[in-house]
Amino acid sequence: MERIPKALVEVEKYMKVDLIKTFGIPEDNRQMGLALEEYLSRGGKYLRPGLVFSTVKAYGVKNPEDAVWAAYSEQIDHNWFLIHDDIEDDSRFRRGKLTLHILYGIDNAINYGDYLRTLAEMALEKGKEKWGLKTYSRLISARQEMLKTTCEGQDLEFNLRKRPLEEMTEEKVLKILENKSAFYTIFTPYRYGAIISEISDKEIEELKPSLMKIGIAFQIQDDVLDLTVEKEQEKGEATLKAQKFGKDWAGDLEEMKRTLLLAKVFKVAQPKDREYLVKTLDINGRMKRLVATRDSLRDKGLENSSEYRKVQERIDGIKIKVIEMIQKYNVIEEAKDLAKKLYNEGIEKVEEKLPETEGKKDVLEILSFAVFRHF
Repeated sequence: MERIPKALVEVEKYMKVDLIKTFGIPEDNRQMGLALEEYLSRGGKYLRPGLVFSTVKAYGVKNPEDAVWAAYSEQIDHNWFLIHDDIEDDSRFRRGKLTLHILYGIDNAINYGDYLRTLAEMALEKGKEKWGLKTYSRLISARQEMLKTTCEGQDLEFNLRKRPLEEMTEEKVLKILENKSAFYTIFTPYRYGAIISEISDKEIEELKPSLMKIGIAFQIQDDVLDLTVEKEQEKGEATLKAQKFGKDWAGDLEEMKRTLLLAKVFKVAQPKDREYLVKTLDINGRMKRLVATRDSLRDKGLENSSEYRKVQERIDGIKIKVIEMIQKYNVIEEAKDLAKKLYNEGIEKVEEKLPETEGKKDVLEILSFAVFRHF
């Protein structure tokens, strides 16, 4: 089992909030409240709230619990992003269980995500009296920029997916990782903690480039895990205790995401292999048609039919062949090396700038875990 940073284990208790009571969810909306409580109870790694708490400690705030509502807001924002992301990608599993749109339908799941987004803002408001208006206003502005940047990154990703594979470049993919993942996974949690610690915007901006590099490295590792974990891990609980991936096996290929791994292999592949990638993973490729056929069968309640199984086997066959191709061209090691390089470049500045406190050690442990984790 992988060693988990102590700070992530400690922050978990603060995330056990009674959503229905805390936010006054009406009895008439009980299904929504219970669905969201169950979804949040699935856990996860708590990277974002853990980083909020640890940053506050790193800057020497006497009572880190002052950061509770900012940390919880980060956790809620992360979860509604996941709900919407799973709808957009038609993912089946999240943290080892069926996604909300599979359980409750797309219309309900979209609304549940929208509702959580509102609760994340309400969570920040709960800390307003303790922080004061100035700090609260800074947090609201930081959150607005995070939402804007993340949606811009998602838009870049969707647009690239709809273009021919030959238009995909590593530079375009890295821009997506920067906007969609790095900003809200690493930089914003740090920013929340620094704001609560009354660190100036100038000082925060000085660390931004370094933290963004670490955030990109985090997402590269996530994409590597997508293609290297065992299939059975898609139904494993993605908790700190269980340490499973908990998402669709090789889901990035099924969703035809333009990842760094795919960009690298497409760039160096021999003509025959490039032709296979185009035939299967291009915008009008075989994968798109197979997934559409399978989903149509599922919508008709034919998930246990032989026809459904045959289509799924063909989808899995493409995944296996592409994974073998990625291994053949040593792309996984290249991606890991880039993640390590970005991490090393970023962490040096973080170590230099953060004060020598116990919280600094926690921040460094979390950032290392984010990039080099195995689940």
